[in-house]
Amino acid sequence: MSSDDSQALIHSFPAQHGKFFLLSGDTPIFRLSLYLAALTVRDGASLALIDGANRFDVHAITAQAQRWQLPPQRLLERIFISRGFTCYQMEAAITERLPAFLARRGVRTAVILGLLDSFYDEQVKFQIAREMLQRIIAACHAMKADGISLLLACKEWDVRPKERNQFLHMLRQGADRTYRLTAQTEEHVLGTGEHRTIAQPHIVQNSAAGRRVHGQGGSRRMRTTRDETTGNLF
Repeated sequence: MSSDDSQALIHSFPAQHGKFFLLSGDTPIFRLSLYLAALTVRDGASLALIDGANRFDVHAITAQAQRWQLPPQRLLERIFISRGFTCYQMEAAITERLPAFLARRGVRTAVILGLLDSFYDEQVKFQIAREMLQRIIAACHAMKADGISLLLACKEWDVRPKERNQFLHMLRQGADRTYRLTAQTEEHVLGTGEHRTIAQPHIVQNSAAGRRVHGQGGSRRMRTTRDETTGNLF
């Protein structure tokens, strides 16, 4: 795939409504997701972002705005964030809080980072986690039917016990289009038989070290600790 084609792919997410995309692979998926988020809000749209892996990086968005010679706050003020630390919180955020926020604010785009990290917590029974993920996928399809564009970014893990590895497969089966991005930027368009190697766009390095937070079992209210930079929460 040429550089022009790769740029067309990058621009297809913010340009189109009513889709469910999945990015999986190595850590660069989060930098690419933040780049796509920045593209979405650059021209005036707003965006909802649910962070399940502590991967939202204010500094990366700020640096990208500076590359575009824009005031960073112009981008940051249009990004609304919720964070989840358990799979129960992630389910509540995606199936309840997110649809309500999108409808209330008229926002048409959402990015979800690290959805599966908390689903690998062995304190949550496998069947319960699987049923929660099924409800999340159904909610994503319902939002897509309402014209919402969703991008999920999930890092690939070699999970033990192995039965939880099927969670990523479930997302791949549920998504409209799935991309796999490795550290060498080799990307597979799954389900189409296509194999593509694309040029990765110039994306500012994510300086924040990610951490996986496994929560305790039980239903908890989504934490909405104020973001010290954007202050935009939902």
